[in-house]
Amino acid sequence: MPYEAPSPKESKIPIELLKAHDVMADEFSGVIDTMILQYENDINIAMFDSDEVNEEAVLFANWAYMMLHDALVPYRYLIANSPLAWLLRLPYSVEILASTEIEGGEILTECSCTCINYKDFETKQIRRSFTCQFHPELFSDLRDMGKRPPASYAELKESDGIRLLARLLYEGMQE
Repeated sequence: MPYEAPSPKESKIPIELLKAHDVMADEFSGVIDTMILQYENDINIAMFDSDEVNEEAVLFANWAYMMLHDALVPYRYLIANSPLAWLLRLPYSVEILASTEIEGGEILTECSCTCINYKDFETKQIRRSFTCQFHPELFSDLRDMGKRPPASYAELKESDGIRLLARLLYEGMQE
């Protein structure tokens, strides 16, 4: 499901972090959020990981990357020819794209996938990397996979995870 930032009134997350994420979410639209909002009605991808990415950490990282970017822009020519040039290759932002829920609508994982944006200082071109807290390439019957024949084309075509993986691969080849 699409990520929804917590309400500033009901959350202990600083408002600056929530606002920074809102700004970033409005600036970019990627393959995962497009798939969730446009291509599919109800996406169901099995998630096997029990560890969870910390929502507050991602929101803080996004805010910090945006602040660093804005601080570096005026000095980019000085930095480019110094030992600090690596700072210019840091991400521009991290956006939380989706969450997972269990039956009944309860949020299970706030950060099920993210988009890490890199902005070229000169061309303003954006390069993106996607992360998934789940495995789009796996089927929900993972424990039985070794005991059954390989998935058919029809099965692959019907799998939300395989369609997402194909879109991620395609999107990555376009940049």
